[in-house]
Amino acid sequence: MKAHHLFVFLAMFFFACKDRKKETIKVNEISLEEGFKILNTSCFSCHNPNPQNKTKVAPSPKEIKLAYLNKYTDFDNFLEHFVAFQENPLKANAIMPEAVDKYGIMPKLGYTKEQLTAVAGYIYTSNLETDDWFAVSYPKEREKYLKTNTENNPLEIGQNIALQTKSILGKNLLNAIKTKGTEGAVSFLFYPRHTINRQYGCSLERPY
Repeated sequence: MKAHHLFVFLAMFFFACKDRKKETIKVNEISLEEGFKILNTSCFSCHNPNPQNKTKVAPSPKEIKLAYLNKYTDFDNFLEHFVAFQENPLKANAIMPEAVDKYGIMPKLGYTKEQLTAVAGYIYTSNLETDDWFAVSYPKEREKYLKTNTENNPLEIGQNIALQTKSILGKNLLNAIKTKGTEGAVSFLFYPRHTINRQYGCSLERPY
């Protein structure tokens, strides 16, 4: 009988290890660097990871990750449902309907499924849900993933500028609607282009 129990235990242990190995392979196949870059460029402007932020226009990354983990703990389901909502951000598809009621539905940013999977993979594998992520881990992640020099890649520079501008315009619009109402939200069109010029070494001009 003891030998039988030992066999069952070893079999369960073997398959558990096999599943964990498969999950690790899946995580490694996802570009965590790309996921972090997209979050940093396009997502954090609205989903601010700083716990000291007082002007929220959307739920924090911590709140989003915990909401998904509360319902989808395994890797595949987490990615599947996260990507599905980003591809079609409707209230009917939202895992946080109370956040939609409070902040409104987010715009569709136009990323590919592969890019959204990279974002979901980074969120799932990182420690975004911890209280000290922004203070301790975020500076290290920036140093690790943003050190790549894009000076010789004009296409990537242009894409980053466009996506960051689109993201912050969306944030300004949501914040303006929240504080001034729809009629007073016209001022959201203002965007500090000088910040982008300094960051990317380009020369954006305001159209007249």
